[in-house]
Amino acid sequence: MYLFVRRYAPFAEFGGGFEGDVRTQATTSSTATARTVGVVEFDNTTVRGYKSFSDGTQFLGAGPWLARKIGKKFSTMKAAIMGVNKSPGSISFTVFTAGSNPLVPGAPDIDTYVDFKATWIAASGTTRYEGVVRGDSFPNAEVFIVEENKREVLLFDFQTSSSKNTGPLRLVGEHASVVLGTFGVNVVAIGPQAPVARVHGS
Repeated sequence: MYLFVRRYAPFAEFGGGFEGDVRTQATTSSTATARTVGVVEFDNTTVRGYKSFSDGTQFLGAGPWLARKIGKKFSTMKAAIMGVNKSPGSISFTVFTAGSNPLVPGAPDIDTYVDFKATWIAASGTTRYEGVVRGDSFPNAEVFIVEENKREVLLFDFQTSSSKNTGPLRLVGEHASVVLGTFGVNVVAIGPQAPVARVHGS
């Protein structure tokens, strides 16, 4: 199964004219764009692999001709998996992603940390996903699971309180200890019952 961590800008443009993601709500859609994306493949025994990438950005603030002239640029992403802990019926780890605006030399990264745990509860036939999301408070954040049966489960939806122009200023500095919110979601593995979600964000 796969854990997705995405940061998306809920504007058509932000930061003085840079391309946003033109959506204001979290989604599990594979066609939704994001400023940074982290993907972790795991099961109940190990972390099998991880990667991070960006959907790229354009500068739209000076009109379509210049946007085409400059073209779309892609951030050099960073990612890491830390603190993997395995026990009977559960696995936990921290995933870190970071990426900056590739059109602005020296731009600060969007830093995201997700402290994640999955627990398989055989007696009730459910899986519990829980965690803490930390990092920069801009832009929006979404966390979701794609299970082995292709079912997609949204775990977390953080919406920034910053504006499209002041938000990038919040990326300056180290914010690993800033908690954006927590999540706890129980998913029924068998039967027709839908996932029961309890999500807490700030």
